[in-house]
Amino acid sequence: MLARAPAAVLTLLLGAGGLKLHDPGPEPGGAALGQASGELAATEEAAWPGLFGSPRRARRQADASEGLVKGAAPEQTGRIAVLVSGSVKGLLLTPLLANVVRANAVKGLEVDLYFGLREALPGATKREEISDPKIASLLSTVLGYSFNKVMESICHLARSQLAAGCHWDLQSDDGVSLPKDAAHQDIMRQASPLSTAEGKAAVARWRSLSRLWNISRANEGEDEYSAVVVARDDIYWLAPRLLDVEDFEFDSLKVSAVPCLDATGVNDKATIMGRDAADVLLRTYEAWRAGDPALAGTRSAEEVWFRRATGAGVEFKPEPMYAAMATYTQTGLPCFQEQSFQTQQGISQFAECLGESLDTSTPLASLFQTFSCDTMNPAFYDLLWPQQVRRLHQAIYDLANKEERSPVIITVIDADEVDSALLMLSSLQVAGEEASSLVIGTSSGICKALSEGFGAAGNRCLVLQPAQDVQSRIFKHAILTTAALAGLSDRLVYASPRVEFKKQLTSQLAVPSRRIHFASSQAGDDSAACREELGSPDQIDIGVMYLSDAPEAADVLLRAWARMEEDNVSQQEAIVGALETHSSVEFGLLSCGLHSSQAKRAAVETNRVLSAQQPPGAVEKEMKKAPDTAWIDRLRGEDSKQRVAHQAEASDFQKQADWQKKQADWKDTWAQRIRDLEAENNYNETEVKEMRRKQRAERRASRKTHHTKRVRYLPPEEAARVKAKDEAWDAAKEKQRQDDEEKAATRRDEFRRQVEKAQAIIESRKAAAKAENAEETDMTAE
Repeated sequence: MLARAPAAVLTLLLGAGGLKLHDPGPEPGGAALGQASGELAATEEAAWPGLFGSPRRARRQADASEGLVKGAAPEQTGRIAVLVSGSVKGLLLTPLLANVVRANAVKGLEVDLYFGLREALPGATKREEISDPKIASLLSTVLGYSFNKVMESICHLARSQLAAGCHWDLQSDDGVSLPKDAAHQDIMRQASPLSTAEGKAAVARWRSLSRLWNISRANEGEDEYSAVVVARDDIYWLAPRLLDVEDFEFDSLKVSAVPCLDATGVNDKATIMGRDAADVLLRTYEAWRAGDPALAGTRSAEEVWFRRATGAGVEFKPEPMYAAMATYTQTGLPCFQEQSFQTQQGISQFAECLGESLDTSTPLASLFQTFSCDTMNPAFYDLLWPQQVRRLHQAIYDLANKEERSPVIITVIDADEVDSALLMLSSLQVAGEEASSLVIGTSSGICKALSEGFGAAGNRCLVLQPAQDVQSRIFKHAILTTAALAGLSDRLVYASPRVEFKKQLTSQLAVPSRRIHFASSQAGDDSAACREELGSPDQIDIGVMYLSDAPEAADVLLRAWARMEEDNVSQQEAIVGALETHSSVEFGLLSCGLHSSQAKRAAVETNRVLSAQQPPGAVEKEMKKAPDTAWIDRLRGEDSKQRVAHQAEASDFQKQADWQKKQADWKDTWAQRIRDLEAENNYNETEVKEMRRKQRAERRASRKTHHTKRVRYLPPEEAARVKAKDEAWDAAKEKQRQDDEEKAATRRDEFRRQVEKAQAIIESRKAAAKAENAEETDMTAE
């Protein structure tokens, strides 16, 4: 994989941070340990008995309650610390908890979470600036807002995903102290903390990680952590990352590293390190503060970590990771910003980070490319209006009982499916379904027709309309994907309006062992084909889908959306193809007798085109087309996008004009108010100016005209000492400059030797692997 990298760069690439994720079990008791400022105090343990009890016993109880413990011994034992630094605004919670915490906790590991986050103040932060929709909804509803309350809710979610412990430390927005001496000016030359925002952010993160490491060390006691995961807040884990703790216990100076990124050292976005390696790398802030001479001449923060590691004998192991930097957009979808995908070489390089190759298949790299922040494909990111996305999130949040995250049943209907939806909702009611339901219409008037129809209308209805011309089936899938990716309910269930339920729906999902479930296409009430272990993609029926708050659901829905847009296939074919493309996504089947298709209403996808509409409350409304030309406009996708852009520009122009008018009115009102106050107080501007002129003249006349200048001279002995001190300082600086010039060649030679040594190790491993492959080929030939 690394054969094409130059030797000089290759060693540095081995320092790029590899990722591994861990899942801790839930804690008995309720409150999470909050570190609002500073180090963990030993006296706090007694105040939080739920956190310092028996984590293994707590996890076994939680596993038993979810049906995860079936008498078998855990696959692994050990403790993991996960250190997450950043801000509440940028935190991506669901991928971290599902693919790091839960995935490893199910394997028997104990995972403690340590958050070092900056606070998002209410009022100062807009809802759309919060990355994770769960945290955005939380910040918009917490009464008596405080950082600790938000973190308690986050830790409650972590415990529900089997976290053994959850701790936090409030990070201050105050800048770090930056000593501007010669030693610090020679550290991180390309992104110096003394002059660049990038360098200051790196030092602030080192400070945060140092504080978190001190807290975790105080909390680990005699049972030390086997490994430490260090990650940024905006890392999106798209697949489970299972950690082999025995490997890190055997070699505590090992660090897992990404094998491909072009960085001048250790990629610090996400790394996994042994206990002793953590003691080295997580003390970088102290080394930088002291101006460690070993860091002199480094170019970036990544190279500082590499220099620290090589000086302490830390060994890097190249391993792929299934993650990328991401952020949620205002349209409710994440975009991935890890790599630019403008060239085939860039795609190939990033595929290597994920352990994929263009010669075989690159499902993860292709997904990152499709939903890249660099391109922001309008087919995905300009389809839903941001205002409507916020309404959708708020509706789901309310129906899920806010922080209780109760199940929600969602259905998306066209104007001709109102009667079918009423029949479907009525069948749910007859079956005794207790979960709340949300009906989403794709055109105006649907909610009114639903309320006036005969049958159960559901708990809530809202209308979402597209921002560009789009096929109905693609728009329905886009709404479902946006709702599922919000993660505001633990169990989101999609029900087609053209099915009829015979059994209660959510009762079957009380103890799910898989994160995605589909209805079965097999007939019969107790068919063996409905057993989970026998499920296959050709047996699924997307008329009913159970989607948990997990990245697996996001993976399937995003892939299916891309296939529907690019290959023009049905939703059923797109979801089946997504499951077959990424075989690591596991799913289950619901009961065979759960539902049936409504009589005379086959569950067939409609393929009509929905025209672009302005969102509710827009200043300008779209002009209606004449019936004889409407079909032509629906075929002109590019013209539709231009029309939407022109409408947006007109709306912005109108808003700017209204604001300028209000601003002029405010200025006139303020000027009139000043005139009224002057009249009330008999203010005479000419008289006031004359009085001030006389006062200035009086002050000038009263000033002393002669100032005696006194000069203080040092005694000869003191002046000699000061002069000698200055001369000694100049001599020391000159000596330091000469030493630096003499040792520059030595440092370059040492760095070259380190590179050649690492290259030799890589070549020997490649040769061994090639020899092993040759032996296997010979054996096969025999």
